[in-house]
Amino acid sequence: MHNSSECVSLLMEEGYAGYGIYMAMLEVLRDAPSYKYSSEPATWAWLLRSADKDQIQRVIRNYGLFDFDNDGLMFSPWLNGQLSDYSDKKAKLQEAGRRGAAKRWAAATTNDGQAIATPSGGDGQAIAYNTTQLNLTQQNETLPNGTNAQAWRDVVASSCHKITEEDYTTAVAAKQFEGTQAFVFQECYRRGISWEAFKFILSHSNGAEVGNHTYQAFCALCRRVDTEKYPVKLPDNFFLSKLFG
Repeated sequence: MHNSSECVSLLMEEGYAGYGIYMAMLEVLRDAPSYKYSSEPATWAWLLRSADKDQIQRVIRNYGLFDFDNDGLMFSPWLNGQLSDYSDKKAKLQEAGRRGAAKRWAAATTNDGQAIATPSGGDGQAIAYNTTQLNLTQQNETLPNGTNAQAWRDVVASSCHKITEEDYTTAVAAKQFEGTQAFVFQECYRRGISWEAFKFILSHSNGAEVGNHTYQAFCALCRRVDTEKYPVKLPDNFFLSKLFG
């Protein structure tokens, strides 16, 4: 990457100050939902604590380092390729581990020569293991009993207003949310999360601050649900329990 023609041009024109801006942008994109983020220089100037909006604009637009979707969000083809390669390697390692575990399980026997029984749940049904879903799998029809879960459980119990298409369109047109808050709003709308849960996530992530643990955990959880195609039946309960349970 450092020796690519795009980066060389960036270094020649902007120096290492511009290169540092580029690397900081890659870090933000890595943690953003779908690896996309606002292309507004003012937003980046605030995130990077930089007053040079003109230089930020040049880094975004002048060197072919980023592409843009139909909504004007920017993304890095190079970063997406790297993350895709990483995900493929991770999936292969997980599959190899699953097969190895299954082989060891099949070969394991008790002292009396009988195969070890498959673990079962309380209803007597065998527990299904699926390593591709990691630890996302849960029975999310009921509320978990986490010791620190009362606050979000109250939100789930009281939530009734899902973010509708009209809500979303109106908020976008009015620029009600910007930057990382707009991303959280978009993801909550897309996943059927309620207004109450959305506001709860914002309030516990310092307004979706980039470096905030809850914001980063939310982004990571969205990516995992999309990557693993996990069917979320009760969005409020699922996301809040994973983030705060």
